[in-house]
Amino acid sequence: MQQKVKPIQVIKAVEEFYEKNKSKTYIPNINFEEDISKYNIKNKTREILAGIYIDYLCDDEKKKSEYIKKLRNNEYNYEEKKKKSFNQNTIFKNKQTQDLKNEQIQDTKSMIKVEKQGWFSKILNKIKKILKK
Repeated sequence: MQQKVKPIQVIKAVEEFYEKNKSKTYIPNINFEEDISKYNIKNKTREILAGIYIDYLCDDEKKKSEYIKKLRNNEYNYEEKKKKSFNQNTIFKNKQTQDLKNEQIQDTKSMIKVEKQGWFSKILNKIKKILKK
């Protein structure tokens, strides 16, 4: 026969786990009256808090399913945003237009030919000018 685990026992086990693994030097500085999004919380911490909320704090099944639906929707929106910003077609399109601009600049540079003279040839040319006079 399987023993049925009571929710209180699970909560106690989770509480003991966090108590055992918590940092001894961390001093919390959280105002519980303010919105949690104000704080700079790591993604892993957000995931843990969401899991605790779903498993232990949310007692109504309807609320639980709405919260899970909201999490899935957020994940979907995040993935869509990533797809748009890292779309291969637009990345290569931008690169092609940039390559075309670089080619145009190179073409204009190649049209203008500037003759550079060394210092020795400049001196010789000046001496030649002086001697011609």
